[in-house]
Amino acid sequence: MRKFLAFMLILMMTLSSISALAAGELSYEVRKGATVPVFVKSAAGETVGLSYGGVNVFKGIPYATAERFKEPVPFTWEGIRQANRYTEICPQGISAVNRNEVQNLCNYIVEGEDTCLSINIWTPSVDPEAKLPVLVWLHGGGYSSGSSAEHRIYEGYNLAKYGNVVFVSLNHRLNYLGFLDLSEYGEEFKYSANLSFVDILCALEWVHDNIAAYGGDPNCVTIDGQSGGGGKVATLMGIPRAEGLFHRAVAQSGGSASSTRTSETSRAQTAELVKYLGLEGKPGEEIVKTLQEMPYDELRAACREVKYSAGPTIDGDFYTGSVAFSAGKVPLMRTSVFSEFTSNAGPLYGGPVWESKEVYLENYFPAMTDEIVIAKYQEKYGDKWQEVMDEFLKAYPDHKAVDGLYVTNRNNNFVTDYTNMGGTAYQAVIAYNQPLLGGITAIHTGGDIFLFFRNTKNVADYWIMGDEENAERCSMAMADALVAFMKTGDPSTESLAWPAFTIQEGATMIFDANSRVGYFHDADLMALIAK
Repeated sequence: MRKFLAFMLILMMTLSSISALAAGELSYEVRKGATVPVFVKSAAGETVGLSYGGVNVFKGIPYATAERFKEPVPFTWEGIRQANRYTEICPQGISAVNRNEVQNLCNYIVEGEDTCLSINIWTPSVDPEAKLPVLVWLHGGGYSSGSSAEHRIYEGYNLAKYGNVVFVSLNHRLNYLGFLDLSEYGEEFKYSANLSFVDILCALEWVHDNIAAYGGDPNCVTIDGQSGGGGKVATLMGIPRAEGLFHRAVAQSGGSASSTRTSETSRAQTAELVKYLGLEGKPGEEIVKTLQEMPYDELRAACREVKYSAGPTIDGDFYTGSVAFSAGKVPLMRTSVFSEFTSNAGPLYGGPVWESKEVYLENYFPAMTDEIVIAKYQEKYGDKWQEVMDEFLKAYPDHKAVDGLYVTNRNNNFVTDYTNMGGTAYQAVIAYNQPLLGGITAIHTGGDIFLFFRNTKNVADYWIMGDEENAERCSMAMADALVAFMKTGDPSTESLAWPAFTIQEGATMIFDANSRVGYFHDADLMALIAK
């Protein structure tokens, strides 16, 4: 009897549930602010990403596939593709070393030669009619290393939300996979010396054809890169096939108006590699097949042995070697950081082994006395030390004399050349001092990225701890200028005018706790340091 009653109770509950479901009473409530799936269908195929906090995030969307040394083939798919994790990165020697040595350098360190051609998207809207400005981020690492997921400061979530823009980052082939010149071995390898940029073009074409479905405007695309990424930006400005795929360019701590590496150079280096591998005199097909089938670590070791230098090659066809091609068409924003590779942030980058605590503290910014600072000036600048100090304080009156020990001998060459070519250029120096290591740290190469992308919180918050108000003010000024530039090609905002660089006036934005414009503000300092 007891079992029968239990059975009848379960039956009644089941029938009640079915009845309620039919009446629509049992639908689960999505909690406000919860992460939910978001679907986008574009020309390439349909993806499902994650939507949270007002931003839709899609990671690891493949834009192409490619065989080693061959041009990428655009990738499409059927069905719904998951897009919620970063893909593998281009091989760069990580598998040849202890992974523990690099685990802190990359968020995602799995190498995949066949699966690294991917993009990531952060967008506040997936309305095809939103037509939001698009930023395409090109990572640093020279032309040999790095990835779109290498550092958390590369993430586009905060800038997308803050500026109401679409943020795209991408992976492409690097080092010898992206730059080994096999052009003498057949038409299909015609652009192998610049294959890395063929990949990037393929990604930009993907953005052009698909980004509207993710809320972006394919006719309002800004390319932005830092360090090696800045070099990639400058190279793209000299590639005719890239015309129309981007409309503004930002080069952070990298790039120049021209390149010098030629096909003659890259072919000669390939010949050295072939000779080193004992393939000299072999048929071209055999040489290529051997190079294609070699394990990556062996290929890398051989290329390093003959000192093959990865980088764009002027071939008179694909790459012109000069940004003059873009002058008058593409506005340029060129930025550098205060100390580039001369920062006093050594301990953050695995600095030297110190012989004693006393020696360490002598080089520790907050512990330096005036006597120590003067002694270091004298050691670095000789009998010109006082002149250098005075010129530094004149150029950067908001800073202390000790900062002059770390200032980079930057120059105005890129923006001067671009302006002379008829282009419009905006120049900036990021001079904000981070309160790291218990004191103030001159900003190092790459230290500006988190400020531009509004990644001050939950990403690099410990970098600015103790000086949050100044850091936020500087970051907002930088992000506002970047977003304005993306939208209009002019980085000026209502609160901060930023004039274009001219040969006569040399306007340069100085981003700091209190940002301002200088006019050849450090020309005398730079000339003095150059001596």
